[in-house]
Order: sequence, then structure tokens, then C-alpha cells
Amino acid sequence: MKKILFFLMMILFLLSKPLSLPMRRNPYFAGALSWYYPGLGQLYNGKTLKGALLFSSELALLYIGTNLVSDVSFKLEESIVVNPKNNISRGDRNLSIGLFSILACLHIYNIVDASSDSIKHNLDNDILLIEPTIPPIFLSLSSFIMPGTGQVYNGDIKKGSELIFYNLLLKGWKVYIDYDFKNRKGEGYSTINWNNLNDNDRITFISYALINYIFRFYSAYDAYTGGKKNLQLTMTSDNNNNKLFLVGIKF
Repeated sequence: MKKILFFLMMILFLLSKPLSLPMRRNPYFAGALSWYYPGLGQLYNGKTLKGALLFSSELALLYIGTNLVSDVSFKLEESIVVNPKNNISRGDRNLSIGLFSILACLHIYNIVDASSDSIKHNLDNDILLIEPTIPPIFLSLSSFIMPGTGQVYNGDIKKGSELIFYNLLLKGWKVYIDYDFKNRKGEGYSTINWNNLNDNDRITFISYALINYIFRFYSAYDAYTGGKKNLQLTMTSDNNNNKLFLVGIKF
């Protein structure tokens, strides 16, 4: 958890650096960022206040909706612990469903808004914009934390969308593993004692960890190679344009 937060802070820092320059925004990349972290696409577009409001709104809806049907506690050594309540009133259940429905709609708006802001920025400043050159290592880091984002930035929308979908399936698998384990171990479960696990549970946890990290490393490597190829093409194109310009002066 701490490593993910550290990498996320690095991404926020890197994304905030070019905002003072008239750089072209990638609407697909902005939408992908807001899919993973609400408001991050808005930050990429330079809309810091809007991004903070959307992030806070989604976080508040998620916390209140979850707290109505679960006991949510914060522990430094275990991060966030969620234990389902035994007795949930119909009112709390319906209110929780309503809040999660609003959250889903807000999240969709968040993604669409990030993409549309990028398009509007590009249309309003078309003459002044310059094409950004992002180091491939940044795209690799982005795709390790948020699989598919580097591919989307490189223009491979199909592969980026597939990786985002596969990552969603992995998250669903992780939720199912935790839910099944809690049901079998009882309400007091919060941490995993490796010595007390049976062979099937050990195989499940190891399989998930291996698949998850192999998937992330593949996404990072693919984004790096794609970014490197695009960077080489950009440099080649710039060199050719410079040569044509010089030839035009000579003749």
C-alpha cells in the first residue's frame, strides 16, 4: 500500500510539471487516469480544484455507502479493514445501494469530463500547442500502477482497453478471495497468518500474486517499448522536417 501511494505521488508530481506549458492533452489518457483514480485526469488537464472536488466526492460516497453495511476501521499496520455487519436494516441497505448508484454515475461523469476537458483544451489552443515528449520510463511506471494507461497514451486504444478490463477482472478475483476467506475464517479475520493457511489457500494467494505482478510487469514493459518506438518515430520525423526546411532554403 505504501509503495503504491509513493508511486502515485510520483505520477502526480510528473503530471503537474508540464501544466504551465501549452502542451496537447491526450483525451483517452485523461479518461483512463480518472478511471483508476477520480480526479487524476482533471489534474492532468490542469483542473486541480475540479479534480480535488471529484476525488473528495467519490471518496465520501464510497465511505458512507460502505459504512452503512460494514464496519470500516483504519489501522496503520493493516491499512483499511472492512467487516460486513450481521444485522443491516432495510433502510441502511437501500440508502447504501442508492449512494453506490450515485457513485457509479459520478465515476462515469468523472471519466467523460476528463476526456472532454482534454478535447476542449486542444480545440481552444490548437495553434499554440506543442506535442509533449514523455519519457518511456514514465509510461512504464504509469502502466505498472494503472495497467493500460501507457498503451492508451501511446495510441494503442484497443490494447489499453483490454488491459484495463483484465485488471478489473483481477480486482474482482481479489475481492472474491477476500470474501471467501472471511466467510470461512469468521468475522474476526483481518490479517493473514501464513502458518495457519491450508494448501489450497496458499496456492490461491500465490497464484493471484504471481498473475497480478506478471500482468503488471507485462503492461509496464509493453508501454515502455511502445513509448520508445513512438519517441524514435517523433525524433525521426523532426529530423526529416528539419532537413526539408534546410533543403528549401538551399534551393
